[in-house]
Amino acid sequence: MLNLNTNNRDIHMEIKWFEDFLSLARCKNFSRAANERHVTQSALSRRIRQLEDWLGFPLIDRTTTPIRLSPQGNEFLPYAKELVHSLDCARDDIKSRYTEESGVLTFAALNTLSLTFFPNWIRSMEHRHNGLQMRLVEPCPSFLGTILPLIEGQSDFLLTYAHESIASMRELERFAFVGLGTERLLPVSLAGLDGSPLHPVVQNGLPIRYLGYGAGTFFGQALKSVFERHPLALSKAYENTMSVGLKAMAMAGSGVAWLPQSLIHEELSRGILVPATDNEVWQLQVEIRIYRARQLRSRCAEQFWQDVVNEHLPVSHALTA
Repeated sequence: MLNLNTNNRDIHMEIKWFEDFLSLARCKNFSRAANERHVTQSALSRRIRQLEDWLGFPLIDRTTTPIRLSPQGNEFLPYAKELVHSLDCARDDIKSRYTEESGVLTFAALNTLSLTFFPNWIRSMEHRHNGLQMRLVEPCPSFLGTILPLIEGQSDFLLTYAHESIASMRELERFAFVGLGTERLLPVSLAGLDGSPLHPVVQNGLPIRYLGYGAGTFFGQALKSVFERHPLALSKAYENTMSVGLKAMAMAGSGVAWLPQSLIHEELSRGILVPATDNEVWQLQVEIRIYRARQLRSRCAEQFWQDVVNEHLPVSHALTA
């Protein structure tokens, strides 16, 4: 954000307004531009208005369909392109030089994978690299928020689950990925004194105390498809975006939770948590994938990706953009 002072008035100008304007100029449609910018249509419209207010003239002729730029907008367009391009070049130039020197690999990752899969997997890759340095992007509770760092060029790699029911997976179709394994989500409950689940999953019509994920999370969306195919009477007693939070509640006896098998391996082996049903239709298997940015930011990242490919063939290539 740039803070300028004009006529003794503080003006707060957001660089993203210019990117919104360029997207709208390309798409000539607010809905398509909003999808491209990963914001709601109303948010995009509001930001275009803010840019127009800052400039002091209209950029869009909203009386036509498809929309078109105003005369002022057409004249301003090359200036906006030059500004955004100059900032991108400056950022990429400085970032690439410092990243080349540091060799730090940047990962975006789903929270559960960062706790269960990532530590042992990355340790198995370290034998190919001396002094491997890594940074995890700050986690986001929603799946879309987790994949955005890769889409927007803020991370080298994305470690994620994958399942056909997740609509947001389409945002990753242009990125190459390697399958690293699978994970199984199991409905589990605290065991009673006789070893049976305190909260069994049964289709007797009675509500089942359900410890669930948020609607925007990966598992929340994937489980929705399971429940649509095999309906259950669920009464959501607790919600958390993270599997570890739901695990704690399940171990407290608060209800049944669908948890990654790798996260509860020890509790299952000791009989603390037990499967809430033997029926596998309420289990969910997902793939574990690593995606790479279209342009990796350092030689170290390029070498690491080649090692991943060699270790885990085959690789799935990005679709043509």
